[in-house]
Amino acid sequence: MQLTDAGLAAVEHARELLTGVSGLADAVDGELGRVHGTLRVGCFPTIATWAIPELIEHCLTHHPDLEVVGIEDESAGLTERLRGGDIDVAVLFTAHLLPGNEVIHPLREARPHLLLPAGHRLAGRESAALEELAGEPMALLDLHPVSDILLGVMRQAGIEDSVRWRSPTANVVRNLVGRGLAWTILIGLGTPLYSGEGRRLASVAITDASRPTASSPSPAATARRGG
Repeated sequence: MQLTDAGLAAVEHARELLTGVSGLADAVDGELGRVHGTLRVGCFPTIATWAIPELIEHCLTHHPDLEVVGIEDESAGLTERLRGGDIDVAVLFTAHLLPGNEVIHPLREARPHLLLPAGHRLAGRESAALEELAGEPMALLDLHPVSDILLGVMRQAGIEDSVRWRSPTANVVRNLVGRGLAWTILIGLGTPLYSGEGRRLASVAITDASRPTASSPSPAATARRGG
């Protein structure tokens, strides 16, 4: 199995992408000159909300002849697509990496944080311990393996029984929080402080987010060569 030329160029410069996903296009540009063709980037859904728009905007400005195709899938699906040559690069959380991902480059740091209704008693705090939410209903982003990570964080805090609603769609989870029906934990960057229905939300750091389970899932670019 082999990557496309664009994919190989991105791989060779992966460790230099210190400014985020937009550096992928710069890596390809430095290797091939004026960029033509298609760069197929697979993203985990919660990462795609910022990674794909950022990369497309960068390419439209600096590489107008390069077409960027964003493909969203769960981590196992991205790995299979990468191995099969259906995508050039995969961007997913480091905690989701499976055996066989040969090139890994961290892009940004992401930590779990609480998302609360604006009127919640903890909404004005800079940080809060998960134990303070014991007994309150939680809406879980039920998207494997994010759900496993979040449940592990809750298990450490002894509140894994708080889950009342589950959804694989982040907007559904945010809308439940916006209506005051639940709280949640999300892993992401620049999470909107409004629900999809326009209700204000509050983002609060987790006091115990330094635990290894909570701090491990940061976005990374990975690619596989050979086979």
